[in-house]
Amino acid sequence: MKFNLVRIVPDNGFYIHAQVFHEIEAAVYFALSHLGYDVTNSVNEFSKDRKNIVFGMHHCPVDVVRHDIPKDTIIYSLEQMKDSPECVRWCRKYRNLEVWDYSMRNAEVLEQAGVENIKHFKIGYVPEISYFQRNVPQERDIDILAYMSPSPRRVKILEQFEKNPDINFKHIQSVYGDERDELIKRSKLVINLHNNDNRIFEMVRVTHLIQNEVPVLSEVNPDTDFPEYMEGTVFTSTYENFVDTAIELLKDVNKLDEQATKGLEIFKNFPMTEFLKEVLK
Repeated sequence: MKFNLVRIVPDNGFYIHAQVFHEIEAAVYFALSHLGYDVTNSVNEFSKDRKNIVFGMHHCPVDVVRHDIPKDTIIYSLEQMKDSPECVRWCRKYRNLEVWDYSMRNAEVLEQAGVENIKHFKIGYVPEISYFQRNVPQERDIDILAYMSPSPRRVKILEQFEKNPDINFKHIQSVYGDERDELIKRSKLVINLHNNDNRIFEMVRVTHLIQNEVPVLSEVNPDTDFPEYMEGTVFTSTYENFVDTAIELLKDVNKLDEQATKGLEIFKNFPMTEFLKEVLK
């Protein structure tokens, strides 16, 4: 079987936020390659002689799709569905296609929308994604880094860090690739907060950090959709205790780095190739 990974990029291929799919698309590419499949990549182009896996289908206006979408196309759903009616609309429109989703909670929303062929595709370890070697000694002048859009519930936390004179805090958005990774390498701790009350663990963002031995503090509440196999890979805190937990963690940088190493070792036990085998059956 041959595969083509299609990234949907509006604005004639210049939509900057489509870069959010870069690491997960690369992970799928390398995992398929490790399993012996012939894999290509394209932007806005569906192959007629390969099975297409689509990233960012919700970004796909009609005029971007240059060919009819082949019936064996797979939609890889990476958005939080309750917060993204546009994603649900696209998946419903192509409900006869196979949909892969990293979250069981998302899958429930899709089922309610009438999507029938849904597979739970977990995000796992891929050696090639561990590429920027944060564990190499260097000066880390940023205490806490956040890269996320500023929703109201996030801003309540971010503002507390910004106002703390004892913390060198940096918040960025719409920054991807090497520029973002250089800031990550300079950071003692990277934080992850839920955008809204859907409370689905942000796997795409966090697994990229884990695979590069970056200490992460993630919001995890009792009702967060947090995969069991991710236990122990990151520091966790409830929303209410988040600021205090982060400040306490900064007191021991060695502990931060030890946890990052431990998190990577745990994650290595869950190779993406094994998860791919399950959905490709």
